[in-house]
Amino acid sequence: MSWGAAALLGGILLGGCSLLADLDSLGNGGDGTGGGTGVSNGPSGGETDPGGTGAGGGASTGGGGAAGPGEPSLCPAGPGPTMVRVEANPNPYCIDSTEVTIAQYLEFVDASALDESILDEQGPGCSKGDNESLIPEGGLASWWNKMVRADANDESQMDHPVRFVDWCDATAYCKWAGKRLCGARAGGPVAVVDDRIDSPKDAQWFHACTRGGSQPYPYGARPSPANVPSGICRDGDSSPTNENSLRNRTAPVGSLAGCEGGFDGLFDMSGNAAEWIDSCALMQDGVFRCATAGGTYSFMADACFCEFVEWHEPKFVYNTVGFRCCSP
Repeated sequence: MSWGAAALLGGILLGGCSLLADLDSLGNGGDGTGGGTGVSNGPSGGETDPGGTGAGGGASTGGGGAAGPGEPSLCPAGPGPTMVRVEANPNPYCIDSTEVTIAQYLEFVDASALDESILDEQGPGCSKGDNESLIPEGGLASWWNKMVRADANDESQMDHPVRFVDWCDATAYCKWAGKRLCGARAGGPVAVVDDRIDSPKDAQWFHACTRGGSQPYPYGARPSPANVPSGICRDGDSSPTNENSLRNRTAPVGSLAGCEGGFDGLFDMSGNAAEWIDSCALMQDGVFRCATAGGTYSFMADACFCEFVEWHEPKFVYNTVGFRCCSP
């Protein structure tokens, strides 16, 4: 894994992100730390997608999605988290119930040692020649080792969301798992217009988080006040300033019962780790960037609503950024 122009120096983020935010409707706060400044389409709560499932439900969970006896599963049942089936109309889809964990990602890393073609499954903006590793190298290697180590002196984080994964490697993981990085409900990537997500309700990740466009946060209404931790999801922790404080910042995936939604069976769509989605574009400043959504454990609630988006170069990695997959 290469991190290109991005670097971690004493907890300070350098490169790969720009201020393109419209947070006026959210009150104070929202810049967060450690991941650049946010790009927001603004919380859209209260407008149910007429072509979707709306607030009344329409999702099923379980090993690959609900199906009758003897019928094929409606969702992939391969590696990674179990999936939630969203019966949107049109364009139903499946989405991972949680973020991909460290343990699940390490299975992928092990598989790549036996099949080098996995590196061919990275998307646009990813060059196999300068992205030969699926884990951080160089100055970030010690952070990765800290995250994955579990010995007598360290709490295991195997069930925490994997971080330090760039967009290229997240894309390759989802393809390896028989899924894809969450994109447009109609297929392909989420469109970007004027450096912003064009239509969030038409994107799998945002549609799922907002329960079909009916609420701004996965758990419902905007918390009050919003410029503090919600107390519902894993948010509001200050960013670590050194390697020793990395542990215990994220939470095990699916461990916060209140942080369920938009649809039933989905967890941690707000906070914990920001999540790469399949939405990339050449920005107006001439830099090619991809989107992360949902905010992180280091952001207050006003920067953890469903449509909070940040833009980073595809090979950007950070200790707050992970992913989940969708299908088809």
